Amino acid sequence: MSRKTIGVLAISAWLTIGRAQMPSVHGEIANASGMGSDMAVFLLDPSTPQSPHRGTLSDSGSFEFDGVSPGGYILRLVRLPDQTISEQYVQIQMGAFLSLRLPERKDPPPAQTVSVDQLRNPLTRKAAAMLRKAQDLSHEGDHEKALAQLRIALREPSAIPYARSIMGVEYLRLRNPAAALSELEEAVRLLPHDAVDHANLAYTLFLLGQKERAQQEVDRALELDPQNSHAQYLKGVMLGGN
Repeated sequence: MSRKTIGVLAISAWLTIGRAQMPSVHGEIANASGMGSDMAVFLLDPSTPQSPHRGTLSDSGSFEFDGVSPGGYILRLVRLPDQTISEQYVQIQMGAFLSLRLPERKDPPPAQTVSVDQLRNPLTRKAAAMLRKAQDLSHEGDHEKALAQLRIALREPSAIPYARSIMGVEYLRLRNPAAALSELEEAVRLLPHDAVDHANLAYTLFLLGQKERAQQEVDRALELDPQNSHAQYLKGVMLGGN
């Protein structure tokens, strides 16, 4: 999963609405023929994006989520560890069947688009496996073990920028923004063009009362990715608190 979703913007929910859970939700990637084995699918509740639901994704493109409550979610397809391929807003209700498409490729197919930061910090297979293991532990709710795995990942040079980013989010999940700050500041230094890192740093600064710096970081996140729904949500929260 995305290192933040890898990922994922760690915004706390001030209001939680109780919902009845559903047994399972099914769906498919409509044009899964171009899908690699390094894909993962997630449901993110906009009010608690720090706790995404990871679905079971088959090679054929079908997927399933267990124990999802009814309501509105962001359905996101990710190339591990952290590249968002496609996402859309979906409404979960009884009997819902979700569908998501891979972006269409034109002929001749262009080279895979990667950010400048990804070009400068390519992940080795070993590093990607280490980060994936940490994220799996996080999805299981064992954030301390995830952090321990990420510290091991720091020994692998290509994993360092992404491990720092994920560590910051893990500390936020443990409600330790002071510890998250140094990790996310280092992540932003190493991956300066990553909108999610800037948004996570903005939220951390906001929690620590550094509102002016927080505003600068969320503005930078939206400058890098104007469609980033999590940064938009955080900006609205910050404006609402002024």
